[in-house]
Amino acid sequence: MLQAIRCLVVDRTVPEISNYNELLEQADFIRKNMPIARSIDNFLDTHRDKKGVVAIGKMAISLVISQAEQNSLLFANSRQNETVFDFKKVENTWLGKLFKVLVSEHTFDEFLESLNSNVFISFNYDRCIQQFFCHCAQSYFDLNDAQVERVLNHLKIKYVYGTIEEFVWRERSQTNFGTIFI
Repeated sequence: MLQAIRCLVVDRTVPEISNYNELLEQADFIRKNMPIARSIDNFLDTHRDKKGVVAIGKMAISLVISQAEQNSLLFANSRQNETVFDFKKVENTWLGKLFKVLVSEHTFDEFLESLNSNVFISFNYDRCIQQFFCHCAQSYFDLNDAQVERVLNHLKIKYVYGTIEEFVWRERSQTNFGTIFI
């Protein structure tokens, strides 16, 4: 977060913010108005001409979403080069139920075809859908990292408001889900 604030103030990424006091004023403006705003997205859209407000608002959204990912049922803990994803926790979620339908009597390639024929529309900024499908498909079909990348390539997700960061699958089931970027 400090690095992002430094970019806004010191590096003048947003020229409207030239010192920390201006940054704090913009942040306070957002904080004060959130109780009467329909949503943070709506508020930022209303003030889209105020680049400082938009930049600070997006930073706050990224921080909150990253923290929510860390606390979600989909967060995979890493222990000694092993990623532990708890499938029991997601079994009865809508994603868990959908996954059971998509893999029912399907080979891996058939599963990819069924993924390819669906489009997810997300009004959130998080990467829950990617996190879920990559870990579940990796385990269910016993996939290597290259095959998991194929799952990612077949997932079609339309983000209405954008996302905090592109989802990245790293070797041995490591992802950037829950990583704080700012």
